[in-house]
Amino acid sequence: MVDRYRWSGIRPHARGDDSDPIEPGEVFEPTEAELAAFDDLMVPVEEDNDDFSTNGWLENDYGDRADAVLEGGLDDYLDEIEEVETSETVIDAVEERREELEEA
Repeated sequence: MVDRYRWSGIRPHARGDDSDPIEPGEVFEPTEAELAAFDDLMVPVEEDNDDFSTNGWLENDYGDRADAVLEGGLDDYLDEIEEVETSETVIDAVEERREELEEA
C-alpha cells in the first residue's frame, strides 16, 4: 500500500487538526478518512518518484487553475502543467508566472 500521496487540489487542504494545511503539489501521508473523502484529489507517490502529477488537474475550473499558477505554489511544475493544459487562460498564467520569476 502506498503511504504517501500528492495533493492535486488547487486549494490548500485543511486537515482538521492543528497542523498546517497541505499545499497544492505537496506530498503527505493522509489518514484513512482523507483517503476516503478526497481520493480523487490525491495521487499516489512511489518512494523513488516524487515528481508532480497532473492527474486530476484538468478536473478543476480553469479560473481556479490559473489562480493556482499565479499564486506561485506550483512554480516547480510549470512545464508539466503547460504540457497537459487545455485552457489558453491557464497557459497565459503559466507564461505570466515565468516572466515574474525571471524578473525576481
